[in-house]
Amino acid sequence: MLDREQTSPRLLNLDIPRELELVCLKCLEKSPQQRYASARNVADDLARYLTGDSISLSSPRLMDHFVRILERSQYDQEVHTWSRLLIQFAWIALTTHLLVYANREIDWSYGIGGLFAIRLLEITALGAVLWHMRSHWYPPRGAPARQLCALGLGYITASLVLLPVTYLLALKGATFDYARVYPPMAVLTGLLFIMLGSSYWGYCYVIGAAFFVLSAIIPLILDLGPLLFGIAWTASLAALAIRLRRLGNGG
Repeated sequence: MLDREQTSPRLLNLDIPRELELVCLKCLEKSPQQRYASARNVADDLARYLTGDSISLSSPRLMDHFVRILERSQYDQEVHTWSRLLIQFAWIALTTHLLVYANREIDWSYGIGGLFAIRLLEITALGAVLWHMRSHWYPPRGAPARQLCALGLGYITASLVLLPVTYLLALKGATFDYARVYPPMAVLTGLLFIMLGSSYWGYCYVIGAAFFVLSAIIPLILDLGPLLFGIAWTASLAALAIRLRRLGNGG
């Protein structure tokens, strides 16, 4: 199928020679530009294989293999309508974490109550967007879209649970500083994007790695944690939305 990577023949049968596997995979490339230029080229490589000569193909170099992983894209048809939804989520993420930053730094004196109010506002805004734009995502188109919905719901739930857990731990004597929630939130977000990279778009691996790096940086500049996290989330959602919009436009 066009939305899935081809299975290596040697995974199905170890007796298949490596050279013959390379010829098969070349013929099965999703992009026409990456396939053989003509049937004559296929015949020439098969003739070389039968006579014991070296074929024109070679195993992908490490960098080529890495690039192919990043460019891998699956299940585009199931989720390409989600671009506008993700743009709205990006604005909500930016606004939420700007408010959290302000609540902590500008001394609005609302403390933990203000933080819970901001997160409640975030959930309300997300729910309103999901309802208003339900035609873009509901019902989910196939198992991949349902899986993506489950990942999103699981992530939102886990990120909300982190706040009261951190607060309860602080009751045992430590000073509660809700900026400390952001390093584990960055780790959680990085894990989410690694999972998306394995199933949807290879460049999500890069986004996931960036969040892992961010999780190590935030403890060094804790005051800026909410701001940095919000900017990173907004940029990530915007990148996904732009890609899906291009897919919808046939780009």
